[in-house]
Amino acid sequence: MNIREKSTYYLSLGSKTQKQVRDYLQRKGFSPQDTEQEIQYLREMNYLNDVTYSVTAYDSGYRKGYGPHYIKAKLIQKGVSVSDMEEADGLILEEYPRDFVRNLCLTQAQKILSNSDPHRLTREKIKGKLAYRGFDYEDIDFALEQLEREEAWKPNG
Repeated sequence: MNIREKSTYYLSLGSKTQKQVRDYLQRKGFSPQDTEQEIQYLREMNYLNDVTYSVTAYDSGYRKGYGPHYIKAKLIQKGVSVSDMEEADGLILEEYPRDFVRNLCLTQAQKILSNSDPHRLTREKIKGKLAYRGFDYEDIDFALEQLEREEAWKPNG
């Protein structure tokens, strides 16, 4: 198979970042020069677009209950550049405003409470679980204050 067939096959398996395609082609034995030319071709044909990939990752991550920091960390692991992530951030804010992320954090906090003994959960444990899922501490504090206001939970610590 030539480089075009290999790259097309790899992309047919699902969306990929430039880094993922580059690494794949180099693992298959193609030279760095040929690989870069193929990446350029795929970008020109819009088969490879890290901004679109990032927007899709945010959408998918939010639907799975993850916060923006978790999603960004995954994008960094996949090799998405900071500039592409910033561009995606701008696009995603139109679709998912700040209130959406706060309410998502609140929903995740409620889920944590419903799956655990609320008397054994401290404020710090819930904060840790929500931070692990990628939420800002500002959003976490908002969610916990909301739960306390609704009297859905009384903090133990």
